[in-house]
Amino acid sequence: MNDDAGSSTIVIPVVFCLDANYARYAAVATYSLCKHTRTPLKIYWICPSTDLQAISVVCQQLRKNNVELVCVGTNADVFDDWQVVGHINSSSYIRLLIPTLINEDKVIYLDSDTLVLDDLLSLYQTDLKDSSIAGVIDPGGHDTSRIPRDSNDRYINSGVLLLNLERLRKDDFTKQCAHLYGVYHKEVTWSDQCLINKFAENKKIILDPKWNRQIFSHALDQAAWQIAAAPSRSTVIHFLGRVKPWQKRCVSPIADFWWVYANELALPNFHRSHLTWFDRGFRLAKRCTPRLIKAIARRLIK
Repeated sequence: MNDDAGSSTIVIPVVFCLDANYARYAAVATYSLCKHTRTPLKIYWICPSTDLQAISVVCQQLRKNNVELVCVGTNADVFDDWQVVGHINSSSYIRLLIPTLINEDKVIYLDSDTLVLDDLLSLYQTDLKDSSIAGVIDPGGHDTSRIPRDSNDRYINSGVLLLNLERLRKDDFTKQCAHLYGVYHKEVTWSDQCLINKFAENKKIILDPKWNRQIFSHALDQAAWQIAAAPSRSTVIHFLGRVKPWQKRCVSPIADFWWVYANELALPNFHRSHLTWFDRGFRLAKRCTPRLIKAIARRLIK
C-alpha cells in the first residue's frame, strides 16, 4: 500500500457486513480493495458474534496477504424474522447497525459481492452537504420496490454507500429503520435497501455510476462486460442477483475476471460452487423476470 502526497494524512474507513457463508467472497472483495488502493485504509468486518470463530481462517489468510482488518461481532438475532427475498438473507440487515457499531465519522460501505478496481479516495471525499447517505441509482430497485416514496425520490442501491455516521447517529438511523420496518414490513422488497431509501427519502446524494457498476453475471455478453469492466468506466463492480462470479453458472469472462483475485488470495479449498436455488426464488422470479433483468442490465452499462 503506497501513500501519495495528496492522501498521506487521510485514512479511509471501509465497512463490510457479512456472515460466515459470505466470508470468502468478502475476502476477495477486501483483497481487491487493498490491491488497488493508494490511500491508507481501516477495514471493518461486521458479522454475527456466533460467526467470528468460523471466519477466523479467512481473516488469517487475508493477513498473510498484508490485509489488516478489524472484526466486529454483533447480535443479529433481532433480524431473524425480518422479511427476505430470494438469495438475500437476514444478515443483510446488519448494515442498519453500522452507525452504532463503528466509531467513525464517515465510512464507505461495500457489499461482499463487489470488486474494487481503483482507489476510493475521491468517493470518500464526496461532499455529503446536508445528507447522510450517498449511493448510485438502482433502476431495478426503483421499478420493483413497494414501499411508497415521493415520486421525485431517486432509489439507490445499498451495495456501495458513503455514510455520514455522525449524522446518522444524531438522526437515530437504526431506530428509525426499525420503526419503518414495523410500518412497511409487508411492502419490504429488497430488505434493508428499501428501508435505507425510505429513511433518506429526497435526502440522498446521487453518485456517479462508476462507484457501483451494477451487473447481472449471467446477462452480459463479452462485449458488454468489457465495456462495464473498463477502468475508465468502473471503479467498483457490483455483481447483482443470485448468479455470482464464483458460481458455475456465471458466464466465463466475468467469472475469469473475479477468479484472478480469488486465486491471488489463495484461500484454501476454495472452488467454483454450484448455484443454490432457494424456494423464495419463485417469488423473486415473479418480481424480476428475465426480460426485466436484461433490460436493467442494458440500462446499467450505458
